[in-house]
Amino acid sequence: MKSTLLEHQTRAMVGGAVSGGVGGILMLALLVGRSLLNGQDWWVHFKLAAAPYLGAGAVTAGFEWVPVLLGFSAHLFIAQSWGTAFGSICYGMSRLPTLAAGLVLGLVSFVAMNFVMLPILGLHELMPVGSVDGALSLHLLYGAFTAACFLFFQREIDPDTMRKLIEEAEQQNRSRGRQI
Repeated sequence: MKSTLLEHQTRAMVGGAVSGGVGGILMLALLVGRSLLNGQDWWVHFKLAAAPYLGAGAVTAGFEWVPVLLGFSAHLFIAQSWGTAFGSICYGMSRLPTLAAGLVLGLVSFVAMNFVMLPILGLHELMPVGSVDGALSLHLLYGAFTAACFLFFQREIDPDTMRKLIEEAEQQNRSRGRQI
């Protein structure tokens, strides 16, 4: 059975959201693991994304229900949003360019989150000066994890096939418009 453009678009977006979520959880797991190895408080990583809503005080040591749940939910939402954009842009590529695009995703998300969003939100102090390298490597790993997971959803589509799918969808939309 022949796939439609809508089926491909759905696969790209759902696959991207799932992959971004997996990448975000693995990124968080690396942070928690590093904190555990260093004997540091690991709850702070679950609470970090709650800081825009609760202020920098949300990132205090120890477990607190509201900051943990809000922070984890926000982190997962952000990771899935990046993943959805990634899936929408990269769907149809072959495997190697998809993996390379994952590194670009990591770099773009690092720049956007750390040099645009944190300053806009007034939370630039949450990015200590010495941790830029660590944050960059974590975001690159996020992109790599997201791209690797997305390979399960990826379908390589040549440009001619994609053009035909778009033309068929446009034709269907035009014919539906006349029926109304």
